[in-house]
Amino acid sequence: MLYSTPLTQFMVHGFRSLPTFSTEAAGFLYTLFLFMKSDVTTTIIPAVDNGHSKVALGVSLVGIPTASAFLEGLLWLALHLLAFDIIGLDEDRLSKPHRPIAAGRISLQAAQILHLLFSCSSLLLSARYGLLPHSAVYLACAAAYNDGNLARFWASKSAMIGIGLGICCWGTVVCFNQGRPLGPVAIHALVIVALLLATTVHAQDFRDVTGDAAIGRTTLPMVLPSSFARLSLAVLLISWSTTLVHFWELPAGVAGLLYALAGVTALFFIRGGTEKADQDACWWYNMWFTACLSLPVFQRLQQDLEHNL
Repeated sequence: MLYSTPLTQFMVHGFRSLPTFSTEAAGFLYTLFLFMKSDVTTTIIPAVDNGHSKVALGVSLVGIPTASAFLEGLLWLALHLLAFDIIGLDEDRLSKPHRPIAAGRISLQAAQILHLLFSCSSLLLSARYGLLPHSAVYLACAAAYNDGNLARFWASKSAMIGIGLGICCWGTVVCFNQGRPLGPVAIHALVIVALLLATTVHAQDFRDVTGDAAIGRTTLPMVLPSSFARLSLAVLLISWSTTLVHFWELPAGVAGLLYALAGVTALFFIRGGTEKADQDACWWYNMWFTACLSLPVFQRLQQDLEHNL
């Protein structure tokens, strides 16, 4: 059934019955999940890791957040992701047909209302933490990416993703830190996240060359010869790993594990060529990327040790 949302239905019809509203509310929440389904491993988990002690990255940046700060950070992240995901209709029709508009679960008019609602909510929550400029830049980048066609060219696409997801991580960590100023380690880590994304996120494009071509998008795997594009990505993965090993002064064992992850990821991309193989390679890329996010913990531990001596 094509519906608007429980919120818009309630404003028009009011409560018909509690069971009916509960069913519609559950369907609405599932619809929101479908908008963000593709972001779980590429954005939400890395961003959560970036501000929560679960994988030690949060400890390296802001320490262990309170339960309320953790939930507000997740809410801040979810609102911004939804504000972006709801308006990417052209891409959804081809490469993400599970998303609600493309799948016919929600009308375009209802999606536009939700986009406005989530954008305003994002700005309001950002104002609480002094993140209003960050949120405004993020929403401007989202509009430029989707409506301004900056996603159609690989360089502007990568730049917008680096800025946008970098802001997502920044805002989430600030929320986890309850609005307190971030220290140098956290700032360095978050800038690295943005640069890391801007220079390597095209790894995600290898698995969807056909879909990108169908909507007129020009990605790096389409511009460069396949073998050169894959080899250059492998070089970037190893180069970034080397840079991070030295920048964060990693122990030898950890450095070895990071190089191993980068090597396996590079090998999967070099040997790829089919959609299935490139999907597997992207999974390894996500693991490598998440590992890169966790590295500041070692510098934080070293600083704490020196402080206690």
